[in-house]
Amino acid sequence: MPTPVTSTIIPGGGGDFTTLNGWEGDNEFGQRILTTMERAVCSNFAGGSFTAREALSFTGGAAGVMIEEDGSSFMRYQLTSGTPVDTDTITGDVSGATCDIDSFAYQDGEEAEAECHADGTADPTAVTIAGWTTDATRFIRVYANAGDEAQMPFATPSNAYTLDNNVETLTIQEEYVRIERIQIENDTTSAGNRACVVINAGSTAEIRFIGCFIRHSAVSAGTFWVMREFSNSNVFLINCVFQGDGSGTTETGCLIEQGGNVAYVYNCTAIECTVGFAINAGGRIKNCLAVDNTTDFSGTPHADSTNNGSEDDTALGSNPQSEGTFGFVDASGDDYHGDGTGDAIGNGADLSGDSDFAFDGDFDTAIDGGIRSAWDIGADEFIAAADHVFPDRAHRPQHQAVMAR
Repeated sequence: MPTPVTSTIIPGGGGDFTTLNGWEGDNEFGQRILTTMERAVCSNFAGGSFTAREALSFTGGAAGVMIEEDGSSFMRYQLTSGTPVDTDTITGDVSGATCDIDSFAYQDGEEAEAECHADGTADPTAVTIAGWTTDATRFIRVYANAGDEAQMPFATPSNAYTLDNNVETLTIQEEYVRIERIQIENDTTSAGNRACVVINAGSTAEIRFIGCFIRHSAVSAGTFWVMREFSNSNVFLINCVFQGDGSGTTETGCLIEQGGNVAYVYNCTAIECTVGFAINAGGRIKNCLAVDNTTDFSGTPHADSTNNGSEDDTALGSNPQSEGTFGFVDASGDDYHGDGTGDAIGNGADLSGDSDFAFDGDFDTAIDGGIRSAWDIGADEFIAAADHVFPDRAHRPQHQAVMAR
């Protein structure tokens, strides 16, 4: 497997970047073409230090751009032409530095990773992920640092990394992107049309959002989408929470618009929206829970859709839990963890062997180690206190004093 190039995002400083947008737009090391990035095990470094981004010549005729080297054991480079071999000498065209290739640590590209940290400051800049070259094994991954994952209710930036602004907070126009366990917020009051997350990538794309809390947190006069997909992409939304501002604004928690490929919305929760889930064009929706919305579900999903729960009579797919009663730890405080009662408990489909996306964790798995067993509906899986052992974590969810998970 490719070895990731990982950068740290710490909004208050002290990391590689202070904003996710700064990381995405950085071209200093030429890391945007993931499919041609390589790393060689090298020796005999001589002639000084290589210069970042300088052109490289290989004695066998290949060419590249220097990304990084440690002066003693390895070099990472962007290949621009030819195929290096393990007898090549690399020469920096500007610095004149040289080293010999002994072997290749890998030759199949890399993952680009952004590790996002909570430090008390929200990340305030809108992000558009675009202009990379990716594929199914060499992808972009944005994830929360251990201990800084999304929480429910929505946590402060001191406890969870939070991307927060008032335009389109996160737009994905690139293929093969994974967003994992971060908080994403939009606080626009604009009368125009806005979205917190927009997915508009290529038709062969695989886009994943796993364990994210995404919300609109201000009253606006325009049309708003918490999550909007209109790209004909293969989109996987797993264990996510979509929350509106609850003010009566025209807003949709999760909108699937296009069906050129397939959208998979599994074990998500939509709350406090005009429409919780609007699933069109054959999107697949399973085990999703909509509560405290004007209308919980709408649309024309795929026939595979099943086991969704609603307070009204709109739950989509087979085996619906419509007009259900759902018990939560503190719904008035936006804590939609299940309290062990109601129609969400044990009424989900077992997706651990799902042919399209198999999983067994829930929204909080990275925080509390919980694994689904009864398969509840919604992003959270209720786990009784007697069945649960907490991992050692720097900080824990706010609801632990009320219920053990």
